[in-house]
Amino acid sequence: MRVNMESNNALKDIMEDIARIPEMVEKEEKKVMKRIRDVLVEKVKANLPRSAGGTNYDGSKPYVHMRDDIKASIKSKGGFASLIISGGKKTAYKWHMVNDGTRDSKGRVKTVATHFVDKALIQAEPEIDKIVDDLIAEVADGGRT
Repeated sequence: MRVNMESNNALKDIMEDIARIPEMVEKEEKKVMKRIRDVLVEKVKANLPRSAGGTNYDGSKPYVHMRDDIKASIKSKGGFASLIISGGKKTAYKWHMVNDGTRDSKGRVKTVATHFVDKALIQAEPEIDKIVDDLIAEVADGGRT
């Protein structure tokens, strides 16, 4: 009877710990998303070469390079957070062309694809996995790390 009682208490403790997981993850979510954002922005910058120059779409000076005009924001909607990384005001319109390349009407390559976003995501994956693993470990440890 004593063993059964102890196992019931252990089960109750486990159930209480499991019930606290969403609250603990939500509490750390913003901090984790900011760390992931910083990693991705760094990787995107590393995969964007500085262009030789040119003109901004509105003719303004000095020329703004894509790697110097990265916009990153964290949005929360319906209990889910998402990270949006894109070009800023001066360069957003270029991102898809530089990443995916362009062709003319005859199928000839006009802009060679760099796949800088794809490369950044692949390079950032191990660091993002570690950030998430650290969060899981912290939550599993009850926030005592």
